[in-house]
Order: sequence, then structure tokens, then C-alpha cells
Amino acid sequence: MKNCKYNSISEDQYSSVRKSSPPTFCLSKIKPKNCQTTRRSIDGFSYKFIKPTIDIILSAVGLFFLSPLFILISLMIKINYPGKIFYRQKRCKENGSSFWIYKFRTMPENSENCSGPMWPSEDNSQCTRIGQLLRTSHLDELPQLINILKRDMSLVGPRPERPYFVNKFKKSIAEYEFRHRIKPGLTGWAQINGYRGSNMAIKKRVLCDIFYIKRWSLWFDFKIIIRTILPKIFFSPAATVETFPKMVSAS
Repeated sequence: MKNCKYNSISEDQYSSVRKSSPPTFCLSKIKPKNCQTTRRSIDGFSYKFIKPTIDIILSAVGLFFLSPLFILISLMIKINYPGKIFYRQKRCKENGSSFWIYKFRTMPENSENCSGPMWPSEDNSQCTRIGQLLRTSHLDELPQLINILKRDMSLVGPRPERPYFVNKFKKSIAEYEFRHRIKPGLTGWAQINGYRGSNMAIKKRVLCDIFYIKRWSLWFDFKIIIRTILPKIFFSPAATVETFPKMVSAS
């Protein structure tokens, strides 16, 4: 990266910016600092070797045990709507290169031929009936376990975005490219805190991604995975959204 002004985020900066509304959000509150605090984590043995090993093992196990669910979802899509069960779409990954991401199809085929790339709507109105159910439950993302096996993605990381929107956001958010220092993830720190899909939440998503990269550890990944799978059992949103950064800094 050419500059690392967004590489240091204090707890006070993170908390104050997260509480601000999108129009008043300002990434310039993140002060310049040396990049080495981040590089020690994401260039170390744990990130380069242990994390990919965990990704491969858990994604393979997940595909095996979730295969009945894959079959059920595939039948639901095929019975209700003609066309393909899966679809693939180009997304940006580590270092800005592109890859094909896999999902269960939630929209009618060729739905963007006339409109061009569409940002997901809050009510999923462009989706089929089955697609709305899959998107609400996030089950449409399950085929990305294949992307993890192919090592295009990780279990945890910034969500990958389409090149069209990446180019758009890079122009308005100077720090946006920092997300591409690591592999994209199936789930992430931004997603478990509710920052997904909304165009108004982009800057807050970027802040969460920067925070995740700076504070990365295997323990942090584990906490995010647990919150993704069992969010309502172990965590209350009011408590976790504000106190979790402190838990991370203390771990």
C-alpha cells in the first residue's frame, strides 16, 4: 500500500465513528501510524499457514455435512423456477485481482441484462420467492465454501465486492483498497455487526474491515465464526456491538 494512514485505529476512534450516522462518518479520524503493527499479524506464520489450513478443513467438513441441505435448496430452486441452480459472478479478492464467486441463484436469470449491475435492495424485491428466503437466511452464500476450498476466499475476512462497485467506491473512499490486503471472507466483522447490503453503510463496513485487518488473530476469527453461527444464543446485539472491540484488544 502506498500509504498507511488508516492502519492504526484506537478503541475510542472506532467506537466514536461506529456510533456516528453515515452522513457524518469520517475515516480521517483514523490517525497515521506505522504499518508494522498490522504486518506482524497478516504476514506471520498463523495467517500464512494456520488460517488457510483451518479454512480448507472446515470448508471441506462443511460441504460434507451440508450436502443434504445443498440438495434440498437445489430442488427448491429447480422446482419453482426454470434455469440454473447456481450462478457465478466476478468479485475482487486479495490484491485486487478477480475471481468467480459461487452462489445459489436468487434472482431470475439474465435479470441485469437491461439494468446493468444492481446494488442489493433492502427488501430483496428483485429476488424470486425462494431467493428472498435464501437471502434473508444467507443460505445463498453456502456455495462459497467451494471458493474457500479453491483458496480464493477465507472463512473470515472482508466481503468480496464486484469490480464495478469496487471502482465506484475507490473514487469516493480513499481507504477502500486497504480491504484487499487480505483474502475476502464468507463472513466478517462488518457483517456480524449488521453492515451488509446497504449503500449507506459502505464507509462503516470499510472501517470494520480495517479494524479486523489491524487486529487480526486466530482468536478473533474464532469469535467471528461463533457470532455468525450462534448470534442470538451467546450474544445480545446491544452488548456485543459496543463491547466486542474491547474484548478483542484484551485477547
